[in-house]
Amino acid sequence: MSGFEKTYKNLVLSIEDTIARIQFNSPPVNAITVSFMDDLEAAVCELEKLEEIRAVVITSALEKVFIAGADIKAFQHMDGEGTMEVSRRGNPVFNKIEQFPAPVICAVNGVAFGGGLELALSCDLRVFDEKAKVGFPETSLGIIPGYGGTWRLPRIIGEAEAKKMLFTAAPIRADEAYRIGLAQKVVPEGQSGNEAIKLARAIAQNAPLAVMAAKRCVQASRELNGQACAAYETSQGGLLFQTQDKLEGMTAFLEKRPPEFRKC
Repeated sequence: MSGFEKTYKNLVLSIEDTIARIQFNSPPVNAITVSFMDDLEAAVCELEKLEEIRAVVITSALEKVFIAGADIKAFQHMDGEGTMEVSRRGNPVFNKIEQFPAPVICAVNGVAFGGGLELALSCDLRVFDEKAKVGFPETSLGIIPGYGGTWRLPRIIGEAEAKKMLFTAAPIRADEAYRIGLAQKVVPEGQSGNEAIKLARAIAQNAPLAVMAAKRCVQASRELNGQACAAYETSQGGLLFQTQDKLEGMTAFLEKRPPEFRKC
């Protein structure tokens, strides 16, 4: 489906070769709204139907802004039940991103606060522009993150660093995000999108079934003990040894040529 493009109200979904791109474009700050969540869910569901997708890149079309967060004015007079409904709407969408079979890479080109950072956390890898700034301002507003920030963040950067970000509500810059493991790479301003695509292409060159199995194993490790992880890894490896991709990868290696993986 190379060359595919579909425009939603808040984003554009495009596919080039085996790499999909979701690019937010909802000026002025890509604020998270019900409409925003609807479009994001629809785009991810569209990609779930396409077996040829080997990597997904999530970017922003806005200069210096990834996602500034939710509309605070909309929250000002919302009661507890209303807040819980907002979380119930957003969490399944972010879970879809986290559980997407192929790797998902987020290009953080600028400000990513609150829900914007939570979306980035649901991705597998994050590339930051050098002037990007991210954080959770929620406790300074009398609330807490509602789209998985309190549990995804410590998984990625550790409990103490996560507590520091959540308790202080202070934003951090790209170099600090890289130091604590929140960003996998920091690039010059304006280059995060291109770098994320470059990383996606590097991933797409490898056997897609193996990459997806590796992702499943890492995700399973969060819930399973060591013995169960070993058993799951062994079972996944056994399945891969029955695939044509495994045969092609090893044959290409021995013949000293690039492999041609077909996801089978």
